[in-house]
Amino acid sequence: MVKNVPLLISMLLIGLGSLLVSQNTPLPEALDWVLIIIALILNLTSAIGLILHLGTQKPNN
Repeated sequence: MVKNVPLLISMLLIGLGSLLVSQNTPLPEALDWVLIIIALILNLTSAIGLILHLGTQKPNN
């Protein structure tokens, strides 16, 4: 396993957590948008990184 995979998975989980918090709790509008933007950045970055990691792995024969 590559050293970046745990970082990418943790970024994905933090992004999902911040999205859940922003959607399920009554927060001020500014804080709500900040959490949504953070979730968007973390989720996109980790998803692209995980897709690239899976796409560049050589198949084990």
